[in-house]
Amino acid sequence: MSKPNALLVRMPPLRFGALPHTLAAVVAVAFTLIAPLPAPAASAPILPLAMASSTNDLQRAVWACEAAAPSLSKPGSADGTRFFLGTVENTPPQAEKPPLLLLGLRLLGFGQISNNQGWFNIRFDCALRPDFMQAKEFNAALLGPARVTEPSSVQPSLAPAPMRWSVTGATSLQLVHAAGQTWDFRATCVRSSGLIEIHLPHSLQRLEPGNFFVTSITDGPGSALYVAQTGSGTADAALPGFAIQAADPLWRWIGPGKSLHINLGGEVVYDVNQDDSGKVLAGFLQACR
Repeated sequence: MSKPNALLVRMPPLRFGALPHTLAAVVAVAFTLIAPLPAPAASAPILPLAMASSTNDLQRAVWACEAAAPSLSKPGSADGTRFFLGTVENTPPQAEKPPLLLLGLRLLGFGQISNNQGWFNIRFDCALRPDFMQAKEFNAALLGPARVTEPSSVQPSLAPAPMRWSVTGATSLQLVHAAGQTWDFRATCVRSSGLIEIHLPHSLQRLEPGNFFVTSITDGPGSALYVAQTGSGTADAALPGFAIQAADPLWRWIGPGKSLHINLGGEVVYDVNQDDSGKVLAGFLQACR
């Protein structure tokens, strides 16, 4: 194997409230990458349009890079090797850095590979087409053996009554699915800001304040990835969250008769019922945009 190169990308520490703006800047991530090798004659696969149109940019980029990795990475890696980008062990100090970072047309981060020798952690750097439908270059380096964690389902919260969707506030608005003090989905925004913060009621046991993990949200044909960050403080302030635009594809999938399936870092999964979300959600989005 060729001698690794060191690529150092720096940015200031991230804060949850500033997440969407800071993630567009540079992040403090040290990547040791395999020296780029010429791509083989066969180009990387292009994502099917139907698959790529029902997701967000981060999920599309991950799918494209995972599909391309066996053919664009070093010779021999395609022999039974599968790539899982964004899948990490969710423990400090690795969780101090975002596991996935989309900077322009490059996806950087951490992940795991699986082959006949077991599971291994990797760092990777993937260059993409402008539509994120196909990867042009993929480089990675092994970090060592990986510890595989099976996801566990979270039992539905024992609310004092059936949970309902509601919106409160005039300038600072809150959309919540709750009954009393028990909730399983909450979103907040400042009126007309175009920016919405999603709050999650569960976290991962081994994470510390300020740590990152990948969150997957799916609903029927829709599927998207987000990088959540744990808060600091106590009670709700310590729970994780992430910020997205009011025009994010996620809002197209939420509707009556559906259920949001939420996966936190590949370790915790739970569902959010949407039976009465229609008019409440529409009003919230209109106020936030």
